Amino acid sequence: MKHSLIQHPPGSGFARIDYWVLEELGERQHAVAAVLAQLEYWQRHALDSGDGWVRKGAADIARAMRGLYGEDKVRDALRRLVEVGWAEEGEETTQVGQLWTKRKKYRLRIDAINASAEKYSIKSKEPDFSGSGSPKNRVPGAGKSASRDRENRDNNYIGGSYISTPPLPPPTHIGIDAVNGPHLEELPSHLRDEVARAIAGLSHGQQHDVVDELIGQISTGVAKRPFALLRKSLIPAVIAGELTIDHALSVRARREAHAQAERRRADSSAIPVGDERAIAAGEAVLARYAPRMAGRR
Repeated sequence: MKHSLIQHPPGSGFARIDYWVLEELGERQHAVAAVLAQLEYWQRHALDSGDGWVRKGAADIARAMRGLYGEDKVRDALRRLVEVGWAEEGEETTQVGQLWTKRKKYRLRIDAINASAEKYSIKSKEPDFSGSGSPKNRVPGAGKSASRDRENRDNNYIGGSYISTPPLPPPTHIGIDAVNGPHLEELPSHLRDEVARAIAGLSHGQQHDVVDELIGQISTGVAKRPFALLRKSLIPAVIAGELTIDHALSVRARREAHAQAERRRADSSAIPVGDERAIAAGEAVLARYAPRMAGRR
């Protein structure tokens, strides 16, 4: 888009949040993304006129964003940027009126941020999993954001590319159907086709683990974005051999209990072979409604 369709008043401000930052640092780190954008804006001006340090604190940033986030939230966001190595924090003494006071200053580590952005770009352009039998090992838990599974991701990202992990053998957990496919029919109808395509490149056992875990997390309300959870967390984790299937085991136990109940119900309603009372009852029905057939016995 070359220009805005809305005629915003001249000089009006706005808050910027880059989605890739949320993917890297956490889905709920909106304040961090907004503070990052604000610091970037100020640092550009600081580089033009000085050493690039932004001599503003949490109160200044909160005020610049028109109270979108309070000082405590901004302070947490600044601390987070420093923790992940995206910003430096400094302190200097300045004179305010007749008093000398210490003030915080911040400077973004542009190289570190750009490196993270480049890594995210490589990751986001990787092809979808297919039936090739050797899908690329993307980041376990990437959908959860890098802050929640950064160690796993770094272990699988070596020399600018992701290492491949051979498919795991079918697991031996009780409850897996060794003949039929995964229980896609237990998923919400709008997810079934997409899930089937997404798991096409996995082994039989992996498909069962992933689908049952997804079913379990949906049924317990854990999965807020089921398809994103599947593609960015469950599938990469099962490929890396790091998938936990606590919810899947609960689903299988419940499924087995239901199957046993159905078998008991069927057994209780079956007529045993050679049961004289059943035979007599059957003959009475035949004698009444089909006497010719009754005479053939």
